[in-house]
Amino acid sequence: MENQSKCNMRTAQKQRREALLLEGKTGKTVKDTLPDTSYLWSGEAEAMYSKGARDFLKTSLAYSIICGHQDIDGRS
Repeated sequence: MENQSKCNMRTAQKQRREALLLEGKTGKTVKDTLPDTSYLWSGEAEAMYSKGARDFLKTSLAYSIICGHQDIDGRS
């Protein structure tokens, strides 16, 4: 298993090296394709995020507005 991961790593390094050489020869930049990292907002994850946002609005933001003597729309 460990040998397989080393082999995969060497192959990835070789492919990256070849891509860089090709990039230097042609002058065209090749962009890496990144995986889709979007996280589904449903169930417990959405509830926890919403709770954190509500807590922030109740405490930190409200305290900053009161102590800063500012209206919520930013007028002093």
